[in-house]
Amino acid sequence: AQPPRRGNEPLLSRRHVVLSLLQGGSVTAVVMGLYALVLAWGVSSAAATTLAFVSLVSANAVLILPSRSAQTQGRSLVRALPGVSLWILGGTFAALALVTWLPPLATAFGFAALAAWQWCAAFGAGLATLGLFLVNKWLLRGDGVPKMHVARTDIA
Repeated sequence: AQPPRRGNEPLLSRRHVVLSLLQGGSVTAVVMGLYALVLAWGVSSAAATTLAFVSLVSANAVLILPSRSAQTQGRSLVRALPGVSLWILGGTFAALALVTWLPPLATAFGFAALAAWQWCAAFGAGLATLGLFLVNKWLLRGDGVPKMHVARTDIA
């Protein structure tokens, strides 16, 4: 447990605000890119909306991993989660599958029923944002200013 913040400390640090904007921008870019891509491929707007929703929900669900852990390595992300978070992730993914995959539920929620491969592709696109989240977190380690590493060449 960490001690309470000092009274003169801001509620949100610059790093947290910038990281939140980067994470949200990453999700937005992936979801909008997927939506535009599938529309360009001739997929119906109803199916494109469903694919974008699956990607959006899965991306936001995996955002819990880097947000709850100071680590940026794969297995440590999951190990750092309390059990209840794993149950929440599992429940979220199960509910997402039910409302977007089963035709009666998909219709009731206004989604187009997707083929298994379409659903898995959209789900995978959402999960892939974890890599972007980790890169964003790595870039903003410390004070919130991106750390760009430039190779030094010391010429004597």
